[in-house]
Amino acid sequence: MLRGGSVHSALHVRTSPTAGLGLGVSSAVSPGTILVRLPLAAQLGAGGAADSDLQTLLDRVPAELWGARLGLHALRERAVGEGAGAFWPYIAALPSAFPGVPLFFPGEAVEALQYPPIVQQINKRSRWLVSFAREHLAAPRPAFAHASIDMGGLAWAWAAASSRAFRAQRGAAPVLLPLIDLANHTFDGPTAKVEGSADATCLVAARQLRAGEEVSLNYGPLSNDDLFLDYGFIVPGNPHDDVQLQFDLSLIEAARALVGLAALEGLAPAARAALEALGLAGAPGSSAAVAVRRARAGVQGPCDARLLAGLRAVSAQPAELEGLTLRALGDWASPLSLVSEAKALRTLTGLCAISLSHFPTTAEEDAEVLRKGGMSGPMALAVQFRLEKKRILDAGIKACAARIRELQG
Repeated sequence: MLRGGSVHSALHVRTSPTAGLGLGVSSAVSPGTILVRLPLAAQLGAGGAADSDLQTLLDRVPAELWGARLGLHALRERAVGEGAGAFWPYIAALPSAFPGVPLFFPGEAVEALQYPPIVQQINKRSRWLVSFAREHLAAPRPAFAHASIDMGGLAWAWAAASSRAFRAQRGAAPVLLPLIDLANHTFDGPTAKVEGSADATCLVAARQLRAGEEVSLNYGPLSNDDLFLDYGFIVPGNPHDDVQLQFDLSLIEAARALVGLAALEGLAPAARAALEALGLAGAPGSSAAVAVRRARAGVQGPCDARLLAGLRAVSAQPAELEGLTLRALGDWASPLSLVSEAKALRTLTGLCAISLSHFPTTAEEDAEVLRKGGMSGPMALAVQFRLEKKRILDAGIKACAARIRELQG
């Protein structure tokens, strides 16, 4: 451990048959106890590099691909080797493969996801990786001790970085935190937390820990899309998961027709103004991304406020929209008149049903496939991923029906 760092004597690395490597304690630990303290010098970040050739490469990586930037730093540490790189022991101990990260998925497993938003992200990352490796890493580079890096090497580094990185403080860039990064994720009662300061990042016991208990972390309010893309796993029943949709009036018309509502005969000025203010009127360059989500504590309704506001705008009578703020329009607890609110909720039901129909398989079929087993790890993860999306949509349909019954009294 670098100067200024420390590891509590009770902390040890453990192996679980379900979660793999993790952390545990061999004796009781009190709340607030520092289990690991990493000074800044012991944290590998994705920021600027002292090596000019490495900095040239970093400058060519889009900011949103932070995992690739961090991976290039890891490749640099691996290339300079023992004695020259401060992080060599850590890099040398990293797994040789990350089969759960979708960069390594075979084509049939990517196709089995059946969910365009995530498939597009995987394909986008894969295309960038191939292009970057060919254009910038095929020839020997000073940054990597005058060695070349192939696509597999870059993919390994990217997966290693993205699957182990943390944001030590809110809004901070992700960094690699040796040893701390072995703590597994849970949404349900994590036993530890990461605390950052100006000079160090610490793994701290969140409560009293019993001897033999696992040290776990909550990685944050991440959807299964985030967990899958960067960490290579998903959480069944993830309270932060959602299904991404694009708000499009032709799709709204199809949803209305599916549930037996009359076609929209143009939009009233107030409705169009509301959609424009929400960024849902189809203006060039605007994003109409909305989401159906899983209900959880502190979150009302089966969709985000933007989608609810858009559906209410096209369902309301013009007079209902007068003086109504966008915040109120998207507030699940502030319904329109019974007739208008029921139209909005029935339209949401239609959107969920249409989205379900786009999947080639049903939730029941997916559950049966998983029950039978016999699949590769990537294929099983793909099936579980798409099953979770279908369950969110199905829950959305049920939530809308329940809400209409509640409003009808």
